[in-house]
Amino acid sequence: MTATASHTEQLADFRAELRHLDPDIQVDDSRLARALYSSDASIYRVVPAAVVHPHDEAQVRALCQTASAVGLPITSRGAGTSCAGNAVGPGIIVDLSGMDEITDVDVEHKRVRVQPGVVQEQLQRVLRPLGLRYGPDPSTSSRCTIGGMIGNNACGPRALAYGRTADTIESARLVIAGGEVEHLAAAASSDWASERVSDLVERNLGTIRTQFGSFSRQLSGYSMEHLLPENHRDMAKFIAGTEGTLGIVTEACVSLVAERPCSITVALGYASMAEAADAITTLLPFRPVACEGFGRRIVEVVARSGKPVPDLPRGDGWIFVELRADSNAQARRDANALVSASNALDGRVVTDEREAAALWRIRADGAGLAGVSLDKPAWAGWEDAAVPPERLGAYLRDFDRLLAEYDLHGLPYGHFGEGCVHCRIDYPLDEPDGPARYKQFVTAAAELVASHGGSMSGEHGDGRARSALLPTMYSPEALDLFAGIKHIFDPHNIMNPGVLVDPHPVEENIRVHQARTSPLTLSHPDFAAAVHQCTGVGKCIADNSGAGGVMCPSHQASGLEKDSTRGRAKVLQEMVNGTLVHGWNSPEVAEALDLCMACKG
Repeated sequence: MTATASHTEQLADFRAELRHLDPDIQVDDSRLARALYSSDASIYRVVPAAVVHPHDEAQVRALCQTASAVGLPITSRGAGTSCAGNAVGPGIIVDLSGMDEITDVDVEHKRVRVQPGVVQEQLQRVLRPLGLRYGPDPSTSSRCTIGGMIGNNACGPRALAYGRTADTIESARLVIAGGEVEHLAAAASSDWASERVSDLVERNLGTIRTQFGSFSRQLSGYSMEHLLPENHRDMAKFIAGTEGTLGIVTEACVSLVAERPCSITVALGYASMAEAADAITTLLPFRPVACEGFGRRIVEVVARSGKPVPDLPRGDGWIFVELRADSNAQARRDANALVSASNALDGRVVTDEREAAALWRIRADGAGLAGVSLDKPAWAGWEDAAVPPERLGAYLRDFDRLLAEYDLHGLPYGHFGEGCVHCRIDYPLDEPDGPARYKQFVTAAAELVASHGGSMSGEHGDGRARSALLPTMYSPEALDLFAGIKHIFDPHNIMNPGVLVDPHPVEENIRVHQARTSPLTLSHPDFAAAVHQCTGVGKCIADNSGAGGVMCPSHQASGLEKDSTRGRAKVLQEMVNGTLVHGWNSPEVAEALDLCMACKG
């Protein structure tokens, strides 16, 4: 999908109107910018009309006011690491990464005020010397932004102990369509929007109490349970997971945690990954900080990659548990008690920090390799389902059968302590009937997860990948609630249209790589496939140079998306597809590759 002719006309009006409000705002509708922002870490491609980089809330207000006046859609974006397609859109992409101020660090009350572009790891570096941390820690922490985490209600492994992003939000400022600012907090707002939301909730208490908040990772749709009177009608927590469909968060006050000082790792082996999942409920009473599960296939992937694999407990399925305590002695006692209660074939309490780091590296490396280790490319799309932990083992067995039924392959792993399973799958998206077959599978997968009382999303959001499947999980009354909430904040469907409410079909706008015919003969015959190996997760934009990592030198110097490895891959993807960028001699390719040093770091 590309920006339509009507969007082109609206863009001219948008520029003219915006110039009156704030002439300093730059609207970039170049082919290069549109190519760079046409995809995220999902399987979707939607070419925007233009990209804007606001510097403060006043500019965000001007953007929303102007877009609303001319009817041009707005999609907010942080680091572009969304796996569900909720950071792409046809109108204006609002890149909030430049709004990255950290203010008002309150050590006594354990809270901090941040702008949406603050990178999670950047925040942790500020807090670490103070003995504090921000709780949620998704795998993209080195580059994901707090604004993006709020949009998706991001979690990560330690959300088990420290909470989801929603659990940390004490208050927030939300710019809605039209440019007005709503101050969101718990039972403290008398704004017109909050009052209308309260009226809507009062009329639907039964629906909300019976269909929402059944377990910690039920994150598909709007999290209506936060708006119940017994939950203090907490608009701040409710905004997490709304995926930019109600407005743009320009500031948030979030709570922090002080970690207990002593950490210990327990590695548990079981006969299979499903049997490991069966044991989760015996481990949760020990209040683990993290409880991660995976199977033999992940270990084999790590071994084949040439990475070291330390000795593991006996079995074909494993759970790694992190415990924390106030003393090393207490940590060891807790760990030994957990092993005794675990029903594991084999268990090991790991006190050596280097050995523990090597074990956890299996989980991290396996997750990174799971999408590129199969015979065919593996994709996001059904990568984030969650079920109540007591149902996890049964769900994994059924999910394996479903993959076999559709002749698909994937390597499940995930946050077993909260029933969340990640899995990239080798959908045949490049075949003529690939998108249709993809839709058939994810529809069946949604029905499966619903039969286990689960959620299609456990932390990545629904986006374009799952929004159209929400009727599988929720009643018509619940879906009407979503529409009612959306209408209060965004009556003209300006904010991230096609997501959550009035969603686009899951098979629409899938990013299929297909090289156009070219007279140029390449020494690498699979060049098109090679440039599409970039999934957009953005590891290359993380500034890990201080930790001895690798980062593209030109991107490190400029900080611009076009100079990142991901940005260059996107431009080359558009070039081989012959869409926005036309040929090797195009100025867009020249600009993207101009500062490339071919360092192959």
